[in-house]
Amino acid sequence: MKLNERLALLKAGYTKDEINALIEEDKADAPEQEAVENSGELKVDDFVNVVKSLADEVRGMKKAMQTENIENTKIGSE
Repeated sequence: MKLNERLALLKAGYTKDEINALIEEDKADAPEQEAVENSGELKVDDFVNVVKSLADEVRGMKKAMQTENIENTKIGSE
């Protein structure tokens, strides 16, 4: 855990003992995380699925904005 993270926890009201407990938990989880990161396996399918879902969400937002803009357009004769 970085110093900035520790300071943020202190400002949020965590005690020194609570922060130390969090650090110990991080250390306990670290070997598992390193094993996954060092395995060299890239789950391309997962990455592709995430990108596709993000693209679909952006398309949906674009369509919703366009629809809203069309509905809010005032056409009048002056």
